Amino acid sequence: MTPPTALLALASTLDASPASAVSLAPAAPLPADREPAAVYLATLGSEASRRTMRRALAAIGAILGFEDVRGVPWAALRYQHAAAVRARLVEQGAAPASVNTYLCALRGVVREARRLGLMSADACEAVCQVRGVKGSRLPAGRGLEGVELRALFRACDAATVQGARDAALLALLYGCGLRRSEAVALDVEHLDTNSGSLRVRGKGNKERTAHLPPAAADALRGWTAIRGTAAGPLFVRVGKDGALVAGGRLTAQAVAFVLARTANRGSVAHFSPHDLRRSFVSDLLDAGVDLATVQGMAGHASIATTQRYDRRGERAKRAAAARLAVPFAP
Repeated sequence: MTPPTALLALASTLDASPASAVSLAPAAPLPADREPAAVYLATLGSEASRRTMRRALAAIGAILGFEDVRGVPWAALRYQHAAAVRARLVEQGAAPASVNTYLCALRGVVREARRLGLMSADACEAVCQVRGVKGSRLPAGRGLEGVELRALFRACDAATVQGARDAALLALLYGCGLRRSEAVALDVEHLDTNSGSLRVRGKGNKERTAHLPPAAADALRGWTAIRGTAAGPLFVRVGKDGALVAGGRLTAQAVAFVLARTANRGSVAHFSPHDLRRSFVSDLLDAGVDLATVQGMAGHASIATTQRYDRRGERAKRAAAARLAVPFAP
C-alpha cells in the first residue's frame, strides 16, 4: 500500500530537520511515576532489557529531534510520528529485528502514557498500529572452536586468585551456557556442591537448574576454595594485589573485560561473551543431544531461538562448498 502523500512529505522533511518536521514541543518535566518512558522501563524484568530499551528510546528521541530522552513528549506522539520513525530506521539500514525492537519500545511507552491518562485510547491504538518490518539478517556472533577454548583456559593461571576466578567464570559461561548477566547474579547459595548444579535466574525472572560438566565443577571448586563459602556473590572483584574485594560483585561489563583480556593472553580472535553461549548450544547439538533438551538447558523460551544459536549448519555448508569443483586454473 502506498503511504499517504502527507506521510511521504513528513518522512522527507524528517531527513532534513527532524525537530521541525514533527513540530513537537519538549515535554514539561513530570514526576518519575508519571513519566511514560520511566514507568515503561520500570516494568521490564531485567536490567539488560531496561538497558536495551533505554537505548532504543534514546534513538527514537534523536530521530524526533530531541537530545534528551526525558524531553520527548511521548503522550503527544501520533501515528504519523511513529510511521516516520519507522521510515527513518529502515532508510538508515537498521536490521529488521532492531527496527522491531525500537517499535516495541515505542508501543510500550505510549501504552503507559494511555494508562497514566496522558493519552487517549484512540491515539495510542493508532501509534501501535504502525507495522513491524519483515526480513532477517544472518545470525550475529560465532562459535568458538575447540582449540580456541583450550587456549582460553590455558591463559587462565589457576594458581593465582584472578586466574582461578577467570577459569571458573569461563567454565560456567561455556559449560553451562550462562548469559553473563546470569553468571554475575549467582550467589554462593545458588551452588549445590553435592549434586554439582546451579540455580540460575534467567530472563523473565525464570529459574532453571544448570548441571555442571565435570571439568567445570573442578574449576568452580578451585575458585570456591579461594573465595570461601561465606554468603554473597559467587564471582567477586580481585584487587591489583590479588586480594578479594569483599562484597564486590563482578559486573556484566567486567565479564566482557575479563574475557577480552583472556583472549588476548591466549591469542584467540575476538569473540563476545554471548559467543560462549552459542558454542555451548552448537557443541551440545554436535554431540547428539536433542534440540528440546538443549532448549531447556539454555533457558530459551522458544525452540526457534535455540535453532538460531546452532552454528553446525555453516560448518556443513562450508564443507559442502569445498567439495564443489570449480573449473578455474590460475
